[in-house]
Amino acid sequence: MTNSKSTKRALLTSALALLMCVTMLVGATFAWFTDTASTGVNKIQAGNLNIELQMKDNNGNWVNAEGKTLPFLVNGKIPAEGTQILWEPGCTYYVPEVRVVNKGNLAVKFEYVNELLGVTGKLAEVLEPVFKTPVDTNGEDINIEPEVLKPGEASPAWSFGYHMLETAGNEYQNATATGMCLTVVATQVPYEKDSISDQYDKDATYPVVKAADLAEKLNELADGSVITVEGTVNTALTISKPVTINNLTATAPVTIASNGVTLNAANIEYKAPKTPALVVNSDVTDVTITNSAITAATGRTGSHTAVSLPVSGKVVFTGNTVTNDYNGIEFGLNVPTGDGTLIANNNFTNIGNNAISIYQVEDGATVTVKNNTFTGKVGSFIPVRLSNSNNMSGKFVFANNTVDTDNSWENCFVMLEDYSREGAEIQDFTKYTLVFKDNKVGANCTYTVVFDDQDGIITTNQPIVQK
Repeated sequence: MTNSKSTKRALLTSALALLMCVTMLVGATFAWFTDTASTGVNKIQAGNLNIELQMKDNNGNWVNAEGKTLPFLVNGKIPAEGTQILWEPGCTYYVPEVRVVNKGNLAVKFEYVNELLGVTGKLAEVLEPVFKTPVDTNGEDINIEPEVLKPGEASPAWSFGYHMLETAGNEYQNATATGMCLTVVATQVPYEKDSISDQYDKDATYPVVKAADLAEKLNELADGSVITVEGTVNTALTISKPVTINNLTATAPVTIASNGVTLNAANIEYKAPKTPALVVNSDVTDVTITNSAITAATGRTGSHTAVSLPVSGKVVFTGNTVTNDYNGIEFGLNVPTGDGTLIANNNFTNIGNNAISIYQVEDGATVTVKNNTFTGKVGSFIPVRLSNSNNMSGKFVFANNTVDTDNSWENCFVMLEDYSREGAEIQDFTKYTLVFKDNKVGANCTYTVVFDDQDGIITTNQPIVQK
């Protein structure tokens, strides 16, 4: 009994000692039998995929051609800006040589989107594309789309153009063709190796989106993405991401609802009364529309412009064809057009009222209108209509345009119209400077006409005009 008690006492004492040790251990710093070893990890740097489309200038230098209008060569040279090339049966014109340069640090593969070499307009019926592609010393064709374009490398140079068929008859006189555009798509290619192989990017695809999936895919795209559309969009489309979209073909209205959108080589045709084919929302501050064909049939009531551009900021509108039975492109009635706005190399056809309407500008803005062609309904159309509803100073440069003023309203090039009603503040056109340079106009061109809603054409409130 005594031994049993002693044993229990010893066990109890041991248990208490153990508990004290555990308690002490819990409160300790765990400095016993530990070790730590660490090292830094090398910085992770994503590769840069970046290609540049270039053309050769008259000095034999390669220059960036992205977003530019490729000129047709005359006697093998790029002609002076504003030179008018008149096509006739049997003639052939080429653009300068072009190539692709890999400006990034990843190997790429690329494709020229040949569909964009197509043209629209009546003259397109008698034009056929022609090509100049390189050959090696054996006379064999060189692939202008190499399987791998390494960083710093340039692809083989080539050129394309158009031949006007000898069978073209008189019905093609004064006809036009537009929509010529060259687009390149690129993606990464198996070349760089990771720790396993160089095949991790073998399934990379070109940034091409099918038209039926475009509305859904737009929501998934990262800002700044560049895509090419395949097929035709048949339902109303809203673009609410800052992306570049090539080759958008649509038979329904298109709305741009984001800053930083570029539409290139679009073909938008929507002929419904009171409905523009293309609208840019009024909270957008910049937009670029290039090399596109936009066709509407709005009539003169309601929203009566093919392209609605109420942009409070800079607009770049170049290389497009706009067709409508009333207005062509119309800027914001209540927002100022921004400094640096450029309207160039466009063709305005079948215009029933104003080809370009600008209602107000930000103070001190310069707007350039150059290398455009204007035609429309006899006695009804006006190439450019300006207002100054916010009474700011502005400068407009009109250079190298071709204007059918003999058939325009009052032989007029630019009409400055006070569209306000009785009792409203008179717009001050003396704050505007209009510069006319090297335009091709009718024999009896009236460069400017100031029109007052109550008094008709007036000789007061005139802008500063420089010719």
